Amino acid sequence: MLGDLLGRLLARAGVDEVVDLLHGLPDDTDFDAVVTTIALPDSVHAEVVLELPATSDNTGPARIRWRGHEEVIEVDSLSELLRVLDEHVPGARPRAARPSRR
Repeated sequence: MLGDLLGRLLARAGVDEVVDLLHGLPDDTDFDAVVTTIALPDSVHAEVVLELPATSDNTGPARIRWRGHEEVIEVDSLSELLRVLDEHVPGARPRAARPSRR
């Protein structure tokens, strides 16, 4: 359920093409980024992989892998997840809302 909501929110932001890997693999399995709570099939490749905790209450450390690096991070809100994606996989515009300047 959380994955469906996250997918809809990312799609609505209009920055990313969102693919739900639980509903089948597309022909092209090379992605800029993957956000997951499950083990990825060997055929899926991404420049950035963000593994969210697969716990019943969705708490705990997340793990991000990119260009040979790996880091344990806290992703405790949707805005933090969007910020992490903006930092590691910038889109045509930010996914996360930026504070307005007055």
